[in-house]
Amino acid sequence: EVEKMLTLGKDGLHPNLVALRGLEFLRNVCPEQGDAHDDNLYIFMDYVESGMTLDHFVKQYNPPIETILKLMLDVARGLLFISENGHIHSDIKPDNILVDASTLLAKISDFGSGYTPAYSSPETARGDADPTQHQWTWATTTLVALNGGVCSWKSHEEVLLFLKKQEAKNALHRAVLDLCKGCMQLTPEARCSMNDVVIRLEEVLCVESLSDDFENRDMMESCRIQTEIGHILLFELTQKQKDYDRARTYLNTA
Repeated sequence: EVEKMLTLGKDGLHPNLVALRGLEFLRNVCPEQGDAHDDNLYIFMDYVESGMTLDHFVKQYNPPIETILKLMLDVARGLLFISENGHIHSDIKPDNILVDASTLLAKISDFGSGYTPAYSSPETARGDADPTQHQWTWATTTLVALNGGVCSWKSHEEVLLFLKKQEAKNALHRAVLDLCKGCMQLTPEARCSMNDVVIRLEEVLCVESLSDDFENRDMMESCRIQTEIGHILLFELTQKQKDYDRARTYLNTA
């Protein structure tokens, strides 16, 4: 399945998937993490400029619901592409969604074959693969984003209780909660399709006008500035580390 996903993500075939560049078995260089003679499978992906995970992005910037849903529309479009090509991404969760803070573009990453119980559908927990698990994991990831980037449950039973207790703050919030309910039906056949998710989000969001929203543009500029500051600080720390290493080398050889 990983090799199938590699083909799907090769050379950036979809704007909402991190481009995959190759697979390689490499010798384990960290003996404390396992047998030094074991070969581990490594997946090589493109670097996402100004990228951070979805939960980190939400915690740091506290974006409005319109921005969160725009990002989740990106995720839905990526999942629709994966589904239409006959593949399953088994581990959709905030940690595997990268957000370019300078453009507010979300990309799906980590095309491994594992899964995380807090986000996974009941059938996934049973070991059954079903394409509609994309809808379930999309919904649980959306709920985390709406919950300030915090996952307040550990299983599919607990997330269903969490969803049941949610009270809509406005019409947009109500629409997305209803969409999550449609995606999280216990019977896979009863779930709305991934295409329905994309269409519904496009209907409620008015995507074209979102890019002209002053509040959204202000937040994008804030994201860009903070990202640049972060790069500057990282550069300074790197230089200090190099200076420290040179000084230590000099003292050791003196």
